[in-house]
Amino acid sequence: MNFHNTSRAGTKWNEEEDNKLMKSVLNGEKIEDIACKHQRTIHAIKSRIILNSSEIMKRDNLKLEDVCKLYDISLEDINYYNTQKSRGKIKNNLSNINLQFNFHKGFLNILININKYFQK
Repeated sequence: MNFHNTSRAGTKWNEEEDNKLMKSVLNGEKIEDIACKHQRTIHAIKSRIILNSSEIMKRDNLKLEDVCKLYDISLEDINYYNTQKSRGKIKNNLSNINLQFNFHKGFLNILININKYFQK
């Protein structure tokens, strides 16, 4: 297996990097090579291609089939991306609910202790 530097993984994408990414795809570069060049994971590159191609499809009023062919992505890739995105949202929502619960639980304990203090 070929490992590469992914030091930019997790950093915010900018417009210049997005443009270079999409140009590389249009030039027929391999995903692995693009990932190396951008110092990101292969999954991040595929996800970004799907995200950007979706925006291009809306902007240029293109059909899904045309965008898939142009940017060498499949419906399976898109479905996988959407599934992962949905799981992330669900996970984030559960984390937020857990944080809110813990906050309220902590606040309730404070109120109970205050009540005990004044009952003495």
